[in-house]
Amino acid sequence: MTEEEERRSNRPALFTVGACTLLFLLVDLLRSQTGVTDMIGFYQELLHRFFFIGWLPLVPLIVLIGSFALRVRAIPALLYGIAAAAVLVLTTTSLDAGTIFRSVLSGYELHSGTPLDQLVRGGGMASILNVLVLISLAGFLNGILNKANLLAPLVDRLMGETVRPAAFAGKAVLLSVLVVAISCNQTIPLLVLGSTLLERFSRLEGGKVLLGRTMLDSTMLIPVIIPWCGLAMLMAVTLGVPTVETLPYLFFPLLLPIVTIVTARSIQTAGVFEKLSR
Repeated sequence: MTEEEERRSNRPALFTVGACTLLFLLVDLLRSQTGVTDMIGFYQELLHRFFFIGWLPLVPLIVLIGSFALRVRAIPALLYGIAAAAVLVLTTTSLDAGTIFRSVLSGYELHSGTPLDQLVRGGGMASILNVLVLISLAGFLNGILNKANLLAPLVDRLMGETVRPAAFAGKAVLLSVLVVAISCNQTIPLLVLGSTLLERFSRLEGGKVLLGRTMLDSTMLIPVIIPWCGLAMLMAVTLGVPTVETLPYLFFPLLLPIVTIVTARSIQTAGVFEKLSR
C-alpha cells in the first residue's frame, strides 16, 4: 500500500471520529443532570487509595503505541510493551515472583474488600485460551467451507452483478452483519469472508485496499452492536447496562460502516469490475 492509499484509507475513520466527538459533545450538552458524579468520585477515591495514579503507569502503553507509530511489527511491538510493563512492575512494586507469575497466569486480584475488586480484576493468560481455540476452529471452518465450496454460492447470489465499488462495499458490510450474527464473533467472518471475497475485490484496481478497509471498518466493529455476540456481552457485563440500552450511543460502530460505503467510490480505479461470472 502506498502512502497516498494509506492516507485515503484512514480518512473514513478520522471523519467518523470527528463526527462522534461532536455527537457526544451534543449529547453531553443536552443531557439532564444526574447523580452519577457521586459514584464517579467514590471510585476515584478508591483508585487513589490503592494505586499510584500518574503518568508512570502509562509507560508500557506509550511504548506499545509508539512502536506501532514507528511501524514496528506487531509481535516485536507487543514484546516491547510487555518488557516495559515487566520493568515497571519490578522497579515500582514489592510483589514477589510467585504473585507476579500467578497474576500473569490467572489474572490480577486486588482483595481490597471494596467494589474496586471487580473493576480491576484481570483474566490473565489462561482466559485467552478460549480465544486461541476459537481462532484455531475458525481456521478449520474456513478451510472446510472453502474446500467444500459451501460459502461461495451464497456469496455469489448475494453479491450479484455488482460493478460499483460503493455497492460492492455495501453488500460486503451486509454479509458481515449476517455472518457475525450467526457466528457470534468477528474471527470467523474475518477469515471466511476475507478469503471468499478476495478474488472478487481483486478485480478492481485498489480492490484489496477496499476489502481490507471494509472488513476493518465493519466486520471488526459489528459484534459490539449485536447483543448475543461475545464483545457485546462483555461490554454489557462490564458496564452493567444491556446492549439494547447502549446501542443509541454506539456512534462509532454504527457510523463507520456507512461512511466506508459512501467513500468507497473515492478509491482510484483505472477501470471497472469485469462482468462477474457465477
